[in-house]
Amino acid sequence: MARINQDLSDVTKEDMEHTGGKWRALEAGDYRFMLTDSHYKDTRAGDGGCLHLFVQCIEPEFARSKWREFLTLEHPNETTVQIAKAKLKQLAIAVEHPTPDYVKESSDLHNIPFIASVVRETADDPKYGDADGWVNKIIAYKPIQEAPKRQAAPASALRSGGRTVEGPPNRSPSRNAPGDDIPF
Repeated sequence: MARINQDLSDVTKEDMEHTGGKWRALEAGDYRFMLTDSHYKDTRAGDGGCLHLFVQCIEPEFARSKWREFLTLEHPNETTVQIAKAKLKQLAIAVEHPTPDYVKESSDLHNIPFIASVVRETADDPKYGDADGWVNKIIAYKPIQEAPKRQAAPASALRSGGRTVEGPPNRSPSRNAPGDDIPF
């Protein structure tokens, strides 16, 4: 038995309903997010290392939207590593890290708002999707001042690699920052 001494009087009915798998994937678009935690772990195969990023949407109406991003920074496949490094640098630029070319501690990126461009994809496994079978994926990180206002998701969906993908509406123009030519 564990003594936890937790006061649960502030838990609402809505809080309890949210835990039952009734979450909804965000519509495609740009949202304010924050990196809340991170851990570096070995890959399951033991052939590299992966930075686990815990991100949370900080838009008031979507404050419960939390998930993990995985950046495999050590791996035998050089393309995998290059994509992870590009995303990490894009995140460092988005949170205005003083030296985005060299990030010593992932905690330096914590608790600083940024914009994430989010798409919806069909879930590979239904247990990970929302009631309609959607999951979210962050495809770009941007500084807060760069992002346009969010607009309604496009009515049409694109097909990508056998998955249905809804892309972000009206992407903002590039700032020509290093790594902007990466296609994600």
